[in-house]
Amino acid sequence: MKKIILTADDLGINKETNKAIEEAYKKGTLTSACIMTNMDCFVDALQVIKNCPNLDIGIHLNIIEGCALLKEKNPLCDKSGKFNNSYLKILLNSYNKKYMEYVEKEFTLQIEKLLKIGLKPSFINSHVHTHAIPEVFKLTCELARKYNIKAIRTQDEIFYVAPDKNHFKILYFINIIKHFLLKIFTLVNKNTLNNYDLKTNTNFIGILYTLNMDENSIISGLKKVKNNSEIILHPTTDPLKRDKYIEYRTLTDKNFIEKLKKEDVKLVKFKDL
Repeated sequence: MKKIILTADDLGINKETNKAIEEAYKKGTLTSACIMTNMDCFVDALQVIKNCPNLDIGIHLNIIEGCALLKEKNPLCDKSGKFNNSYLKILLNSYNKKYMEYVEKEFTLQIEKLLKIGLKPSFINSHVHTHAIPEVFKLTCELARKYNIKAIRTQDEIFYVAPDKNHFKILYFINIIKHFLLKIFTLVNKNTLNNYDLKTNTNFIGILYTLNMDENSIISGLKKVKNNSEIILHPTTDPLKRDKYIEYRTLTDKNFIEKLKKEDVKLVKFKDL
């Protein structure tokens, strides 16, 4: 059977996402979720973890959204302490030693916040894939080794086309650009991994069809990936966020679970790699 890790990102970002993750776990689809320790609904997310005792928890490092845990004045934030980074800004500053020192401080605080309450993450990744930037990836690997986190996400997504999709939307072209950029970064990052005793997923699904990850997109991608690959989703119970709500409905649909079985898929965790 093809072993697949099915992960929900953004645990802790809001209550609707937290609820969606809990329900998807209880329906038997989600194996993993990654938590954002700097967000307002972090405490609510801890209750979700208590309610889902076998859910594999990773840490979702974040310097894009919300407020920093680092309280000193730093280039990651505006005057109010909110992050003011874009992906491009992080990329351009990734060789700036002073800037990266603040990234390390913030990442460290986010990891230690989880460890202080007795939760040890089994894998590590980041919001908006910022850790895929090669210099940030090196830093993330160093922190994973320091805190004995055993696995890290990489984004080797095999190009595929899901049927019955509108591939002429601007969103799809943006996703293609992201797909190839992260593909290049992953080639570099997998060489970096040779210096660290860290596990990673073989392939990845979730970039080409970001905000379009329905049953069709997932099953089409499953046919392409190899063993020990990861699928990521961002479910919510908020119907106003239509694309993410579709992900939630997919994850809690009995028919979807049956289709996964027909694809000869076994749902596993990063711990199982």
